[in-house]
Amino acid sequence: MAWSGQDAELTQWSPRNYMYDNFCFIQTELSEDTCHHLIADLAKFVLSDENKGKTLNFFIDSPGGVATTMNQISGLITVAKLREIKVITWVLGHAASSASLIAVQGDERFMSRNATHFVHFGFIPNFLTKSTEIEKSYKQNQEWHNRIKAIYLKNCKNLTEEKLNKLMEDEFGTINGDECLELGFCDHVIDSDLDELLSQKEQLDIIADEFEQWKNEKEKSKKKSKKNSSTKKVNSTKSSKIKKK
Repeated sequence: MAWSGQDAELTQWSPRNYMYDNFCFIQTELSEDTCHHLIADLAKFVLSDENKGKTLNFFIDSPGGVATTMNQISGLITVAKLREIKVITWVLGHAASSASLIAVQGDERFMSRNATHFVHFGFIPNFLTKSTEIEKSYKQNQEWHNRIKAIYLKNCKNLTEEKLNKLMEDEFGTINGDECLELGFCDHVIDSDLDELLSQKEQLDIIADEFEQWKNEKEKSKKKSKKNSSTKKVNSTKSSKIKKK
């Protein structure tokens, strides 16, 4: 099936969309040919009882691809969530078209600041000539358009339908990490979150140092007070002995 992580060497024919342990790598176009191993391994992982409560990671750098392939992966993500498997998506390069739709469905979604999402309606080829067929095709396209919008609006909390329509109409609708964070395409921009975490750590270290210093001073004060108390007690005992004489 997919790459096991133990192959002696990788060649140009090695699948670039593959699963290894609990990591799914989507590194090229999504299609039946490029994803059949990935989907089989993903289904096996998701449906295995021993994986309940585990984490499933998707690393995405893909131009997108066929809608039916995306639907299979999306369906397995839904099943994973129902089986208490936490889904985490990572966009460190480019998540375009159907790859973007997969990326936004994570329970927790990470993204590099310089990575991008590309949102559009997509391309549905047809070679129809009959008016009845063209009409049916138009209805199917509208239904697909609405399903795409539903996925984005459900998972991107700050994204309005008006903004989404503008992005989908624009064939240059690429958005970077910071804008994705603002609109809700991701939960964390790795670079800025790291800066924030380092800043928090620095503040915590300062507070910890201050606390340690305060604790040491209090301990010294306590020992000094105890020593003074002992000295007074000794002096008092000596004084009472002198009076008795």
